[in-house]
Amino acid sequence: MSRSKRQSKILEIISSKEIETQDELVSELSKCGFNVTQATISRDIKELGLIKATSDQGVSRYVTVKSVDYIISSKLITLFREAVVSFTTARNLVIVKTLSGCSTNVGMVIEQFKYPEMIGCVSGYDTILMVGMTDAGAGTLRKRLNLKLFWVEMLRNLFIKNIALISSQNIEFENGLCVLSGETGAGKSIIVDALSFVLGERADKNLIKYGEETAFVEAAFELEPDSRALEVLDEMGFERDTALILSRSLNRNGKSESRINGRLCAAGMLKGLTALLVDIFGQSEHLGLLKPENHLKIIDGYAPAENIREKLTSACAEYKAVEKELEKFGGSDEQRERILDILSFQINEIESAGLDEEEETRLLEKKKKLLNFEKISSAVGGALVALDGENGVLERIAEAVQCFAGISSLGEDFAAVSDRLDALRYEAEDIVSTIEDMSSDDEFDETLDSIEERLDRIKSLKKKYGATFADIFTFLKNAKEQYDTLSDSARITEKLNARKSALKTEIYSLSDGLSKHRREAAERFAEEVVGQLRELGMKTTFAAQFEKAPSEEEFSPNANGFDRMEFMLSANAGEPLKPMSKVASGGEMSRFMLALKNITAAIEKIPTMVFDEIDTGISGNVAQMVAKKLAQASKKEQCIVITHLPQIAAMSDAGYLIEKRELNGRTVTEVTRLDTDAKVGEISRLIGGAEIGAYGGLHAREMIDWAENFKKGLL
Repeated sequence: MSRSKRQSKILEIISSKEIETQDELVSELSKCGFNVTQATISRDIKELGLIKATSDQGVSRYVTVKSVDYIISSKLITLFREAVVSFTTARNLVIVKTLSGCSTNVGMVIEQFKYPEMIGCVSGYDTILMVGMTDAGAGTLRKRLNLKLFWVEMLRNLFIKNIALISSQNIEFENGLCVLSGETGAGKSIIVDALSFVLGERADKNLIKYGEETAFVEAAFELEPDSRALEVLDEMGFERDTALILSRSLNRNGKSESRINGRLCAAGMLKGLTALLVDIFGQSEHLGLLKPENHLKIIDGYAPAENIREKLTSACAEYKAVEKELEKFGGSDEQRERILDILSFQINEIESAGLDEEEETRLLEKKKKLLNFEKISSAVGGALVALDGENGVLERIAEAVQCFAGISSLGEDFAAVSDRLDALRYEAEDIVSTIEDMSSDDEFDETLDSIEERLDRIKSLKKKYGATFADIFTFLKNAKEQYDTLSDSARITEKLNARKSALKTEIYSLSDGLSKHRREAAERFAEEVVGQLRELGMKTTFAAQFEKAPSEEEFSPNANGFDRMEFMLSANAGEPLKPMSKVASGGEMSRFMLALKNITAAIEKIPTMVFDEIDTGISGNVAQMVAKKLAQASKKEQCIVITHLPQIAAMSDAGYLIEKRELNGRTVTEVTRLDTDAKVGEISRLIGGAEIGAYGGLHAREMIDWAENFKKGLL
């Protein structure tokens, strides 16, 4: 693939300088006259095959690898992941333990990775030795293996512009446990709000930074070759790409614009895609767990009964269709008779009216004539006198005819005038006849009241049955058909009621099967929850309590079955089980949520989990247990955690400090990646504040050492 001038410049920059972040790369490119966005940089890094390598001094920098590292087939990746048990480093060696007899095949896969830091590898029965060029090279190889095993799919980058107090901020996330900390009010929730926004949540123009017209957020994800998200991209008509870049903007008018890899998309499409990539748990999810109506959904998510649910949904759909069909026949016999009476009245009312489509026009003309009767009578009488009265027009025309009759034979011009006078006389006589008919017109025999009454009846029928005569006649036709159907409905309704009864029995049986499945799943779920909570310092009794199942007669068919269930909790020994929503404290709910996510994460297979202040209401030894649990979870999924606890901050694989400061008379929020010394300082602050002194630093380093030792035991 040919490289652009910008990409060539990137390779030149990283070969001459230690570039650790995308921000640094953007800055260097800017100095060289290249204006680029985070999306562009992310694509360039992917296309050039850049990764981060760590030197002997612990300094990270972007380096190049061969592109084959990114195009290993999904089948080989699957084989690699299923067969590898663990791996460790010793000087310049990476020791890979595999399932018995699998090392040869795994070794062949590793050879295909063609890592530049690797001299070669040797396979035994269940062990592979990867030989690195240097000790640091072995460390890089270990990170690469970790990436292949667990971390291909994750949130790589989040760029935020003009959101709340953030003017422009780029955050590069790492594998494992990413922890964001800072003073209360520094703006930690802004990061979650920005991420929620780009993931497709409802847009609120109050997110836009004061004084700005547009807000923008961009998120870059790395997907696995067999990711479910790629299937969704296919279904949406987008090109498959393991480098996924999502962006969304919002202006002051409330208009938002969403894009997937640069192409416009609907916010709903964006949300449907990102539901497979990120799961955010915050205060609203805490509250959601307190609602009993959500508890059954958790059990259904834990152990889906897809076969039963499909049959149940299909049977309920047919049941509703039968009910709708019965409604056409009036439901019960009493309802049917009432409908027949109504239809009979409607049919009789329309037919007895004897409607004619031209009648209304005629009636309106008659009404107009009656309203002008005197004017018409005067005009007709006057015209008759003028035409047929004494010395009227007819007499004068007759005289003229006689005058020309005697000379018509003396010339063609006389004959022509004579013919015209004859024609004029006949036309005048016809006009007089027509006017005489008008004077005796029986239209004037009808009274204005009778015409008004008829027009009112037509108007009433239109109001009831249709705006036009055609609509009324259509209504009449349909009413007659429905009347005929209902009149002969006994046989049909008997058949439909029999089917309805059979379907209700089938639905009840399926619901009973679903209930048994749920109850068994709930027992397993409760056992797992108790185990997780014990690891989090809660010696708790927990159960999913189901209400008594209704009888078939009491049961109302529902695609969700008939179960009603609520989580019950006893947080203290000797105390009875009570509804979790009534007895769980904030700290207990935080731990329950973490336990729940640890259980369901493997089922949901969502690669990135975000915990917004999971540490609510906990401290001390419990905080240490929560930190351990987060570290364990982060070995399977990327975990992004906002916290106030030093124990969790110490456990981080990547730490970020969120600070609020004043810049040019404006308050801004900034996010800084913590190096080792800064991490110690932040943990010291979390332990006892900024003025804690040297002992705080010692304590912080001890906490970091404890966390690192714990994480080593997880490999």
